Amino acid sequence: PILPNGGAAGKLIDAFLDLLFKALTAIEPAPGLPSPHSDTRVADPRRYLGRFQSRPTLLEVTLDENDRLWLTASPRADAVTMAVAAGVTADPQRHELRPIAGDTFVLTNPSGAPIQAVEFLGTDATGRARFLHTGHAAPRTD
Repeated sequence: PILPNGGAAGKLIDAFLDLLFKALTAIEPAPGLPSPHSDTRVADPRRYLGRFQSRPTLLEVTLDENDRLWLTASPRADAVTMAVAAGVTADPQRHELRPIAGDTFVLTNPSGAPIQAVEFLGTDATGRARFLHTGHAAPRTD
């Protein structure tokens, strides 16, 4: 069975649907995610640093000693309960954030390949992003 919300099933489903739509409607597949170079940095990372939280996930954006941004996503609440019930671990996931345009970034896997686009939205009174959108809008909590 394919679990559409787990693992790499999304890539398999996307590949299948791309072929199906092209065959049935001549719709070309969407372009892939851009792959920014590992040296790409933002001029002022303070806008992005901090904690964001949605019901299922705590998201923390940090800066390392090489001025690279990192996103750590830690499951919480119902997400942990569902993972335990399914017999899988609910470990935090850490990915480098590489800027692609404005407040849009890509998450990268350990080899540097892009895996998902995310976007920082809005501005608070101090100039920091109010939300982090990773498929769900997570408001800033710090």
